[in-house]
Amino acid sequence: MIAERVRAGQTVLFVTHDLSFARAASTYYLMSDGNLSGPYDASIWDDSDLLRAHGLLTEAL
Repeated sequence: MIAERVRAGQTVLFVTHDLSFARAASTYYLMSDGNLSGPYDASIWDDSDLLRAHGLLTEAL
């Protein structure tokens, strides 16, 4: 359904803790301690320091 909306030119906003699902997005914002940071692009998945700082990565890659 999300891809269908995007193809129709609509913006889709979703909030998730599911990192597998989050990869469907094209722009990312992260929250830590009530602070929002971003926007980030898909290169975010290669930045282990950033992911760890936001509590999204707990072990070394």
